[in-house]
Amino acid sequence: MAALLLLGCSSSRNSAPDVVLPQQGKAVILTMHPHMGYAVVHADNGTHIIWWDQHSLFFYNGQRSKTLLAKPGDTVHFDGFAADGEVYIGTAWLGPEPVMLTSPALAPPQRPALTTRPDALEHAPVKLQPKG
Repeated sequence: MAALLLLGCSSSRNSAPDVVLPQQGKAVILTMHPHMGYAVVHADNGTHIIWWDQHSLFFYNGQRSKTLLAKPGDTVHFDGFAADGEVYIGTAWLGPEPVMLTSPALAPPQRPALTTRPDALEHAPVKLQPKG
């Protein structure tokens, strides 16, 4: 009977595991694991894991920071992508919302610049083109 009950609970998911959705909101930090790049948080829709990497942008009281400067009990605002109960953070901030400019100065150096040139996707870089 218990196995049937557990099976019923696990099959009541709202989305397929491979569905990735834009996610914005705020959450209260329950535990922080900065060296592992994740935190456990509680949001209006339940408890989730939020994680980040070197491409994520962080702000503390309007100033850019190198990592998520949060401790348990703090409220973090974020935007990113959600899949299977976890959220990847694109941008996160504590305190007032930062002025988000579309400036190359805000983008980490590892992130490639976006282009609006229509031919940019038609031609692969030289080192990726097949030899023939």
